Amino acid sequence: MQEFDLEIKDKKGSENYVADHLSRLTIDEKLFNILIRSWFAKMTNFEAVGALPDDLTWHQKKKFFRDVKHLVWNDPYLFKIGANNLLRRCVTQKEARRILWHCHSSPYGGHYNGERTAIKVLQSGFFWPTFCKDAHKYVQRCDKCQRIGGLSRRNEMPLQSILEVEAFDY
Repeated sequence: MQEFDLEIKDKKGSENYVADHLSRLTIDEKLFNILIRSWFAKMTNFEAVGALPDDLTWHQKKKFFRDVKHLVWNDPYLFKIGANNLLRRCVTQKEARRILWHCHSSPYGGHYNGERTAIKVLQSGFFWPTFCKDAHKYVQRCDKCQRIGGLSRRNEMPLQSILEVEAFDY
């Protein structure tokens, strides 16, 4: 480093909105999840302090502003306003895996197909951009679902008793 003439300049907290906002948060798991550069972090930083990500192209900025219109920041959670005006809490990918387990594999879940699992995610009040695709992938990877296959009522044996008749009962 001595061969380079390096000068580090730091912005004041009032000029660096993201750093100022993060400095006021308590250090916990939520802070570390927000620091990950994902859609959730970009939307949260914009809603909390109005900081626009620097790495967006013109088209990405246009889509970003269109998506932000449907978000509400209620500290410490980010909510999405759905088409039916219901608020759904935005979650990170780590939380999404646990939600998918509960909506598919838990006793409440019932091991239904990907579409039904995605509907249960929405009914539970959660949202992330790829929840439909993630639900279908989760069901495809479910070991129990793959072993049982697509059994339906039509494939099951009838549960009626068989009447036994001897040849010369008359």
